[in-house]
Amino acid sequence: MSSSQATPFPETIAGVRDFLRTIPTQTAKLRYILGLDSVENAPKLANSIVVNCIDTEHYEWDSSKLTEIGINTFASGDLRQHIANPGPNGENLLHQIYYYHFRMLPNAHCINKRFCPGNPENNRFGNTRFATYVQGKAMLEECFYWDVTAGRAQDGKCPTVVIGHALRNDADGLARTVGFEPEAADTVVAVIDTQQMAREMGIYNPAGARNEVGLRDLSAHFDIPYRDSHTAGNDAAYTTFSAIYMALYGRIMPTFTKSVLEVVDDVEKSSRLYSISDHGIPRYCTRCHAANHFLSGCRARLPPCEKCQARRRPEANGKLPDVHWFTKGRKAHRTEDCTWGSS
Repeated sequence: MSSSQATPFPETIAGVRDFLRTIPTQTAKLRYILGLDSVENAPKLANSIVVNCIDTEHYEWDSSKLTEIGINTFASGDLRQHIANPGPNGENLLHQIYYYHFRMLPNAHCINKRFCPGNPENNRFGNTRFATYVQGKAMLEECFYWDVTAGRAQDGKCPTVVIGHALRNDADGLARTVGFEPEAADTVVAVIDTQQMAREMGIYNPAGARNEVGLRDLSAHFDIPYRDSHTAGNDAAYTTFSAIYMALYGRIMPTFTKSVLEVVDDVEKSSRLYSISDHGIPRYCTRCHAANHFLSGCRARLPPCEKCQARRRPEANGKLPDVHWFTKGRKAHRTEDCTWGSS
């Protein structure tokens, strides 16, 4: 579009939202955001789009307990600068993304081991922070309300696009727990779900087209290593990679001398150097609640858990077993953190 042409869309968040509604598919929307396709009459404000990809985890025995938030965020302009040379398997684009992982302090001791086993200690992207619900909400609001011009709030906020895999589940969970619903933020101009993108690509669940494709199968389609899954930081990254690959390459990935595995390994390493959040704290022990070490380094002796003591049954000699094992070692825990009865 030449500078002399006028756009029918106002230079407002609502104007960008109405503009993106004219782009018919979610894949086409992301291709425009990345700068792969141009669209006439686009409002200039659309050049300032910020993209947030979200994933969450909840405790498998009590879904009201939010345990993790994973969020990848990038300014569309940062990726557009590299779109002419995205690198092998989009490497140059993936290095422009910020990767954040938060474990929620009230529920950090709740680890999913049965239905969707995942260990949040095995986050591979960025750096894990431990945050309260209030801090988690503040972090989300910051990601969804970027200033168009840094330090000049009077210039307004950037339009925001949300990406997720089966995003409705994550959005509902965040609304119930931290009180923030990503899709309802007034800066949001479009929502992109990688399950819908996959349908547009003709990528289906191996069980059949009637079933939604899972993140594991979608990642496998693009040779993305699906390692340490079901922790929010990792799943957010795999969702982001899948979305970008579908926008870049469609259904069939080209062959590069550098593999997807090598690219992802490099992104993992580099993301730890620059994806650092100010929200929350960097260390927390889920055993003794200290903020200067992790569970693996905890040597604190804890008082016996009252719930576990109540579970003791007399031995053959009629005596109750000693409570020593309740107070030392990795299994020792505070009474308020006892998960007995929920597993």
